[in-house]
Amino acid sequence: MFGAANTGADATVGTSVTLSVGNYLQPADATGILTLASSSGTPVSSLSGLTGMVWQVVKEYTMPDGTPGVKIQRVQ
Repeated sequence: MFGAANTGADATVGTSVTLSVGNYLQPADATGILTLASSSGTPVSSLSGLTGMVWQVVKEYTMPDGTPGVKIQRVQ
């Protein structure tokens, strides 16, 4: 679920995570919900070191009702 309207900039998830094209997402161990893959709080920029299922944000857009959306593709 996204917490803010897409203003043409990055889409925001909840209150603290910003998604943009190229970000990697992985399922959280406890919940299985996709979360931003990060190292020490910084989003990772390559697949190296990532294990298991990984998705990448490939497109940002605004849905017809004005809410932000992202298209993701499984890359690993």
